Amino acid sequence: MMTLRTWLVDSSLDKVKIAWSTGLNKCGTVIVAFPEPQASHELIAEFVAIRHLLFHEQVFDRYPVAGDGHSFFFSSEQILQIITGARKTRNLVPYARFLWSDMLGAAMKVNGNDDRLQSALEGPSLTIEFDHYLHAGKITYTTPVLGKIQISPHAVQRYTERNTDFIKSPRRSLMRFLYRPEFVQTQLPDSVLKHKSMRYGPHDPAETWTLPGSNLYLLFIVKDGYKELVTCYVPDLAPFKKRNAALRRKEQESIWREKQAKAVLPKTKKKIRVVL
Repeated sequence: MMTLRTWLVDSSLDKVKIAWSTGLNKCGTVIVAFPEPQASHELIAEFVAIRHLLFHEQVFDRYPVAGDGHSFFFSSEQILQIITGARKTRNLVPYARFLWSDMLGAAMKVNGNDDRLQSALEGPSLTIEFDHYLHAGKITYTTPVLGKIQISPHAVQRYTERNTDFIKSPRRSLMRFLYRPEFVQTQLPDSVLKHKSMRYGPHDPAETWTLPGSNLYLLFIVKDGYKELVTCYVPDLAPFKKRNAALRRKEQESIWREKQAKAVLPKTKKKIRVVL
């Protein structure tokens, strides 16, 4: 399990100091500098520091593609409330989104008393400018053939639904799929493209990619410097609809059996036998 712990150490209107640790020998502090005051800047600074450590500094010696296998310990309960949606703070969503999308599946808790904090304070320090993350969107991944891409949660859901095999980690499985070097660009029928444009908006240009011999198509919207994967499409959905219907029937049967097992049968009255 790869564990990242963060603590809020010091705060002023223009700077927030976050201590971090992935172990006793790998730790330090991050200072997030704000050019102008920001609402909830302490919470924003912790999100920005975590994102910077994961994807820029790569403190786990890799570029994360999924959350499973990771655990995060935050400085306050407020961070968890934002991630779970218990606290409605729309201005913080752009900075926290990567934790429930790109790092979906990670374990998340609040820090307790920990000796690692002192080691982190004695470690190296780096300063990052908030301006670099002011308009930060989804995490961008660089693939061999598809280039720079971003992934929407809807695409992960569709990839899972369109796959006949059980997938333990849908996002990790999709990322491995996207890194394959055999991808070729193709063209969907006009009727399908019209349907997709009605669903996702009349974006132009759009690209469709697939693997030779595969019936799974990937629909990308081309944006400035990257492509966003918006959905995964299978022309012949009959096998998948049949499988999903069978799964729903099995689930309903399981629920019905549980109810039957829990049902309390009415007690029968004992008959009194009178012997004369």
